Amino acid sequence: EQTPAAWTTMATRACRSCAGAALLLALALALAVLLAAPASAETSGAACTQAGFNPDNLECSTCDRLERALAGYAENARAAQVVDTCKACCTGADDALQGDELFASADLVLDPGYLSHFPDLKTFIDTKAAAFSKVLKVKSRWGRRPELVLYDATGQPASSLAVEKWSVAELEGFLHSKLHN
Repeated sequence: EQTPAAWTTMATRACRSCAGAALLLALALALAVLLAAPASAETSGAACTQAGFNPDNLECSTCDRLERALAGYAENARAAQVVDTCKACCTGADDALQGDELFASADLVLDPGYLSHFPDLKTFIDTKAAAFSKVLKVKSRWGRRPELVLYDATGQPASSLAVEKWSVAELEGFLHSKLHN
């Protein structure tokens, strides 16, 4: 049985050359301690939270990075379980880009005070958002993490996505492909 300290050591060794080593280290440690939730296609938000994941802002690309970092430990069933749980809990651009559903409009909702922490979002708002002015509104809400709220043709919210980790290109590409222009 490996301990959380052993997982920390494994993640550190696997990630020495990774730019996101701190993120992977934190994920590995949290998962080693909280691996109680089984992975399934229907993993609930509560089960994900119990396992140490926040499904509201866990991008599937983060799970892919975790899988690559733990690749040297593929023979370890717990490493595979960590990755499976991560993938069962992830959401975001990866899932939202699937399918061909179009949305009538969107709101980019965020606390402007947080903008300095998200330079890609600031760049998008300053340089690209105007191109979407007919279908995108940037709304300031105190205390809100960056979120893209998508609306259907009736004006009802159809989906929302945490976009705090999206690049300018990802956000721009998503809006081009998913909004009626």
